[in-house]
Amino acid sequence: MKNASKRFMKNRPLQFGNYSMRELWVASFAGEHGAITLAGVLSILLLLSDGSSFPARYQLIFIATGVILLSLIVGLLVLPLLLHGVQVADKSASKSEERMAIVMAAEVAVEGVNKMEGRLASDTEENIDPQVLKEIS
Repeated sequence: MKNASKRFMKNRPLQFGNYSMRELWVASFAGEHGAITLAGVLSILLLLSDGSSFPARYQLIFIATGVILLSLIVGLLVLPLLLHGVQVADKSASKSEERMAIVMAAEVAVEGVNKMEGRLASDTEENIDPQVLKEIS
C-alpha cells in the first residue's frame, strides 16, 4: 500500500503511506466496532408518514447487530496474532520529561505572577490596595 501510494500519487501520497501493513491492520481491528452502524440503523423510523410500519426495520437492526458482533469476535481473535512480538516503548522517560516540563511551566507562571504583582504595586495610577494585591497574588 505504501509503495502504491507513493508511485501513483506522487504529488499527494496518502498519509497512511508511512505505516506498515501490520500497523494498518492493528488500527483496523482495534478501532470502533459499529457505533455509527448501530446509531444509523436505530435512527430508522418506526412508522412511515402514512402510519404503516417501516418495512424490514427489525431485520436491518438484526443484520447490523450481527455485523457488529462478527467484527468484535474477529478482532478478538485476530488482534492477539497481530500484536504478537510487538515491543512496547518505555514511557518512563517521556513521563519524567513531561513532569519536568510541568514544573518548569509552573515556575514560569509563578514568576509571571510575581512580576505582575510588582508592576501593579509600583503603578501609582491604578490606586490598588497593597493588601488586596498580596491576597490576589
